[in-house]
Amino acid sequence: DFHPENLILKSDGSICAIDFMNTVSGPAEFDIAWTYRILLEHASKKHAEEYLKAMDAGHEDIEPFLEVLMTL
Repeated sequence: DFHPENLILKSDGSICAIDFMNTVSGPAEFDIAWTYRILLEHASKKHAEEYLKAMDAGHEDIEPFLEVLMTL
């Protein structure tokens, strides 16, 4: 369940991920699509596109997962 609401900024400036309750194994593209969707909804398209680039992924990589996630 990796998304911005499950990140904590520590006092030293580092970031810590929390909430591992629903940890599963699956394709990385699903996680990338999930975070991309959240950034589109809660940040901006620019941030979502920067994230996609930083993850070295393209729309063609996440499209199958994004189609399902956009229905949620």
